[in-house]
Amino acid sequence: MAAATPNITQRFSSTSSASAFAEQEPEQQNEYSVTFHPVYVHRVSKAVLSHLQEAHSGWLAENGLDRGLRLNKNGTFVLNFQSRRKGFDAGRIWTSYDASTKQHWLSVYRRKVVGKFLLRDTSATNSATPDAAGTHFTSARSFAQIEHANQQAIRNVVDQMVATLSDNENPQKKRAV
Repeated sequence: MAAATPNITQRFSSTSSASAFAEQEPEQQNEYSVTFHPVYVHRVSKAVLSHLQEAHSGWLAENGLDRGLRLNKNGTFVLNFQSRRKGFDAGRIWTSYDASTKQHWLSVYRRKVVGKFLLRDTSATNSATPDAAGTHFTSARSFAQIEHANQQAIRNVVDQMVATLSDNENPQKKRAV
């Protein structure tokens, strides 16, 4: 089992960070002159980050991605792979939002791997709003089922991305299916 690491999304949450800071002894508090601010992370980006942390924390640490997180003002993120050479771009994983099509994307590039995955956001859908097919969601239960399926689809995309990157890093090492 991988060693427990701080949750990426919690690390940047003002509530959890501020309460952890307040629980420290006064002499420890003086060691940290950091002011915590609330940070907006869109629910789709948060789902990606949470799944990466929960299911792939060891892989994140092995690739230096536990130190390369940048949160953007629009709720998206960029995870930069750590480079061994100064000034060398080792690749990144990021989320983006295309306002013209109202679509969220998970993108990656690392060496020979380049990919872009469409992520679905169900937050704008409620019982009064028709979906793309023109049907209405008639109950909270059906919305919950759709949300659960959407979260599973996001987890599957993240797992596929990590598997592809892992296979590319170790072409001789066969991944168990």
